[in-house]
Amino acid sequence: MSKFEGLGRSQAASIGAGYGDQAQASASLSAEIVASALSSHAPGRRVKILLDEEEAAAAYGVSRRTFVSLRQQGLIPAPIILGPRLLRWSLTELLAAVETLPRQTTREQPESLLRAKIDRLKGITQ
Repeated sequence: MSKFEGLGRSQAASIGAGYGDQAQASASLSAEIVASALSSHAPGRRVKILLDEEEAAAAYGVSRRTFVSLRQQGLIPAPIILGPRLLRWSLTELLAAVETLPRQTTREQPESLLRAKIDRLKGITQ
């Protein structure tokens, strides 16, 4: 039985984040989620390995519009074309693509906000 079985996505992610190496933890978590979904397949239960646009966006925790934007930027894997209007994304490809998404290293304030804060501290108003 997988240690992630029966846990929500955020709970499983917080457990996975306890590993030393983030990339290794994420890959391990991805493998565990996929393995758990496939191994716990019951006769009446449907396992989704191909996701439509709405489900893929939900898996990333973003809106459909943001998902489309990420796709246009080339940050999301190309869909699998099953028909003229039938696009699906592979769950394993989406999980693997998370590793290639850009990371924010610092949270710098935009210069205009920083200037306004400095002016406010000096007592200068515009």
